[in-house]
Amino acid sequence: MQSKILTGRLILFSSVLMIFSGCAAQVHIWANSDSDDAKVFSMRSPHHIHIGELVQFQITVKPDIASYVLMDFGGKLQILAKTAPGQYSFNKSFGEKWRDRRATVVVRAFRTIGKRDYVKVNKFVRKNHLKDDPPDELLGAASMQIVCYQSKVILKFSTVNNKEPDWNTGKLLIYGRGNKVSKIPLGHPGVDGFTALGTELGSNKYIIFYEPRQNQVHKTGTTKVEFTIIDPTTKKTIRQDMLMQTP
Repeated sequence: MQSKILTGRLILFSSVLMIFSGCAAQVHIWANSDSDDAKVFSMRSPHHIHIGELVQFQITVKPDIASYVLMDFGGKLQILAKTAPGQYSFNKSFGEKWRDRRATVVVRAFRTIGKRDYVKVNKFVRKNHLKDDPPDELLGAASMQIVCYQSKVILKFSTVNNKEPDWNTGKLLIYGRGNKVSKIPLGHPGVDGFTALGTELGSNKYIIFYEPRQNQVHKTGTTKVEFTIIDPTTKKTIRQDMLMQTP
């Protein structure tokens, strides 16, 4: 029986280079959730993902010698489709249930020896346990940590004589990517908008709160936020600014 001898291992960023029986493959995981340009991918780990995003993941295997790529996403197995020579991809939407969650994506590239070890049966991937069938050859593996978050706007301001303002005069502006400015009104049933939380405990400052959508903020750096409202006593405009940090 021909033995398989591990001759070396090289960790490169989030990728693992393994050498088996003289064959080697570099495996990388890429994702596009940390750039304002959806065409830009990176191997950054942990990879921060805003709630509501549809993220594209790409796996590259060089050289193109794998028979298939197996992905373990938080314990769920999936065989990835090949989209180009040495390239595999999948898309995933991160809804509200992903808020403040973390997960690990692990991919492994295999060369089939005999019959394939992992097969899809209905909607699930299972491992075959075939007598006298040699195991598939593991060519390489990579992993990526993902962290899901929700950006938040919290602004505080004071009025003359501490008189509560007419919240309908309030306007929240978010300066997002692509020179897009989102104008957020006061929220009420059926209308997405900022929430007036009243005064802060122990002070006379009023508070507004808003959770931006993923397409309203920059994915890197900072997002400028501006809030204005009319003072009920002086009739002058009160303005508060903030720079919302992106992980």
